[in-house]
Amino acid sequence: MAEGTTAGGRLVVALVSPHFRPHIGGVEVHVEKLAQHMAARGHQVDVLTHGFGDAPMVEDADGYTVRRFGSLTPSQAYPWSPALGHHLRTARYDVVHAHNYHGVPFLQAGRCPSPYLVVTPHYHGGGHTGMARAAHRLWRPLCRSTWRRADAVIAVSEAERALITRHVPEVDGRVRVIGNGVDTPPAGRTGPPLIPAPYVLVVARLEPYKQIGVVLEALAACRHPELHLLVVGKGPEFSALRSRAGELGVAPRVWFRSDLDGTEMASAYREATCYVTMSRREAFGLTLAEAMAAGVHVIASDIPAHQDVLRLGGREPTGLLPLDATGDRVAEEIDRLLAEPPPPRAAYASWASVTRAVLAVYDEVRGRRRAQGSASGRPAPGRPAPDRPVSDRSVPDRSVPDRSASETAPGVSG
Repeated sequence: MAEGTTAGGRLVVALVSPHFRPHIGGVEVHVEKLAQHMAARGHQVDVLTHGFGDAPMVEDADGYTVRRFGSLTPSQAYPWSPALGHHLRTARYDVVHAHNYHGVPFLQAGRCPSPYLVVTPHYHGGGHTGMARAAHRLWRPLCRSTWRRADAVIAVSEAERALITRHVPEVDGRVRVIGNGVDTPPAGRTGPPLIPAPYVLVVARLEPYKQIGVVLEALAACRHPELHLLVVGKGPEFSALRSRAGELGVAPRVWFRSDLDGTEMASAYREATCYVTMSRREAFGLTLAEAMAAGVHVIASDIPAHQDVLRLGGREPTGLLPLDATGDRVAEEIDRLLAEPPPPRAAYASWASVTRAVLAVYDEVRGRRRAQGSASGRPAPGRPAPDRPVSDRSVPDRSVPDRSASETAPGVSG
């Protein structure tokens, strides 16, 4: 069996996500990396998502296909596409892997006839605003069919596993923990500075629950007037945050960017003085791990997911700040770290090893279903494997050796 292929050979896989690039976020990075590495191992991969703006409805990228579907709702925060649901019901996939419990495609995936359904919920437990929390009270019973239908549930942290099993106890035996991967950026500068140094870095969706306003207040309170702040991301809080920077008198030192490519993003992490996240909720905290892997000082809120990220990176989860920490408290921490040398780089699982672990889950559920069918004397339940893939393109095995030390992803557990 070639490296990276499953016991059943080449698979036709649908990775389903409410958003994908050019939308920026941890879920989108997760889905993109899985698609890249599965395609490199010879699997045929479709990313099914919503389309907005000028993004092409069908796009070939790095050996996989992105299929975008128009949304009937005007809001990008809560897209809904009946066409995406129809595609899931009629296209032929060996495995449908649905991401993000908080979007309609999670519900649609639970009603598709694919032989095997795997879900990675990226679960926060509820909404981040009063309206969203009210909507989630209605959403939870609607998604029961997806939870019941799922052959496996992949949590990205022990903290997420605990939250899922507390709210949906019937899936406890089907949950596997596979942490996010981090591709360690190369050492040394690869281009001109993005903004004047020194600077504090924030990488996040511009949403209220990320508490970026607290970081603006910290910048105003710091003892270093030469310090800048780079905020990478976009979202509904942009105008409010820009106005708040003006009110605090720090607007000339605050830089908002939403268009950084991979090389620029690596430079942003590598050249930052420290990285700050005061988020109130996360399933994992991918950007925190990326900052630690780049060898940057980090300041983070004391939530279970951040504790897990520190442990996976080889650090004790001490020194995390309470969720209600003020800008003055965050400023004290920034001032302290400015006087210290950079920390060593943290080591996390590579995306290649994470992909292998996900493919092993696909193997597990397929093998379990076949064994159930053999024991009963009947064919395994579910739709037969496709006799024709979604498209007829040939996908060569472009697998490349993984240079990570581990053959399995750290933090993988069942």
